[in-house]
Amino acid sequence: ASLAAGLPGDRFIATMVGRWPDATWLVYEDPDMGQSRFGVYRWSGTRWVLARDVPRGSAGLSVQVVAWREGAFLRVIDSFNAGRYAMVRLGGTGPMPSSAPSPPGTDRKGCIRGVPGLIPEVQLVATADGDLYGAGSTCPMSSDAVLERWTRQAIPEVLRIPTHGCGYSSILRPLAAGIAALGDCGSFDDITPFVTVFDGHTWAEIDVPRMRGHAIGYARDDGGEWLVVRTPGLGAVAS
Repeated sequence: ASLAAGLPGDRFIATMVGRWPDATWLVYEDPDMGQSRFGVYRWSGTRWVLARDVPRGSAGLSVQVVAWREGAFLRVIDSFNAGRYAMVRLGGTGPMPSSAPSPPGTDRKGCIRGVPGLIPEVQLVATADGDLYGAGSTCPMSSDAVLERWTRQAIPEVLRIPTHGCGYSSILRPLAAGIAALGDCGSFDDITPFVTVFDGHTWAEIDVPRMRGHAIGYARDDGGEWLVVRTPGLGAVAS
């Protein structure tokens, strides 16, 4: 009960990020027929304190809180309302990442006008080595698969993700050394998981078990290698 102190009690905890208990952030979601409202809270040591309220928007409204290099920031995007894009500092004094321009040859067809940055719907992931990654298509209707990486500077470098003819979804999973980008191969009727790993220098496609479905999770450590696949009609399967 003490860990719920300060929360309204009528919403859902969407995510928690940061370092417990010194710098922990919580996203509280109040869904309403696809038009969510979000509250961002910070743990004060005894209770959660509201740091930022995000009013309801369209069905395309989403928020993400990222803790990176002793700081934290909130990213707000509404895919149906480009004017609602915002990047807000929540804590810390480190650099707040900004987006890079599109690389030469990037397919900009289908881009949302007014939304700055290379990847309009990027999801950001901080890794154990202190780097920050963001991945997704350069535009919602584009087939380009790219990665933004911030090291210690605020401007990222842009890397293309080799998909070898496979499709790519903007799912990233941090690894002990590097990051995994997940996707799928094949046609709608015979789709198989696709995983490629970036160690900071080179890409390596992972030889995954032959099964039908989309890769949604990947991890590896001293205990082994794990793949989570969403299989149509069967839910998630781990191998």
